[in-house]
Amino acid sequence: MQRARERRACFSCAPDRAAYLEALRECAEREHCAVHAYALMGNHVHLLFTPVRANGAARLMPALAASYAKHLVALTSGGSALEEPYDASPVHARRHLLACMRYIEENPVRADWRCSGRVSLVELPLQCARGR
Repeated sequence: MQRARERRACFSCAPDRAAYLEALRECAEREHCAVHAYALMGNHVHLLFTPVRANGAARLMPALAASYAKHLVALTSGGSALEEPYDASPVHARRHLLACMRYIEENPVRADWRCSGRVSLVELPLQCARGR
């Protein structure tokens, strides 16, 4: 999970969310991380991903924040909207993985955050589904 600085809004419009998701796609690909689920909330983001390398999360999250900050600077709204550091917890068991995915999927519903495109469950890559 990564929160906005000073708990301000992370995304002010649909193009902001699209820019964040594009940055996520690019950074995850570059850092070799498989994204399984995400939820873009008002002042924070939930991500569930599997890094191929041991330092994948440590490389993905700052790169993602920097990439999204470039989008915000281009809109003249200032620097990074996301706090450092992020909160990360490893998921070891498959049942815990599914519970995390369910939590992320339901988070916008519990928060009454009704807007399409906020949540996506991405098909698990074959190597993750087999527990490797």
